[in-house]
Amino acid sequence: MTAALLSRERTDAVDEAVVALRCKVEPVLDEGLESRQDPEGSEFLLSPLDGRPGTYREWAADYYEREVSLSAVEHVNQHRALTAEVVALLNPEASLEELAADASEIGYLGVLRRC
Repeated sequence: MTAALLSRERTDAVDEAVVALRCKVEPVLDEGLESRQDPEGSEFLLSPLDGRPGTYREWAADYYEREVSLSAVEHVNQHRALTAEVVALLNPEASLEELAADASEIGYLGVLRRC
């Protein structure tokens, strides 16, 4: 079972959005998955992060509506050093220099390389 803890102030607008999302998601989950126990939806929401690069690549391609390089996702998944080439494969609008602070903040172990 996967669990996530989120803390926030509840508002009527947020509550309505959650109810609307559940109305769209729950029927899909219920079809053929009656035995699945995921009442808070965390398993569904975190499913792209199952540790398999192919799963994340499929999710990212769908979410960003463009092709995503499996080799680049595998590169990051293996915590290999980030290069300008890998960054460009994942996001052509980002630069290696722009990601340095973010990589450090999240504890990315790969060393940034210019080549």
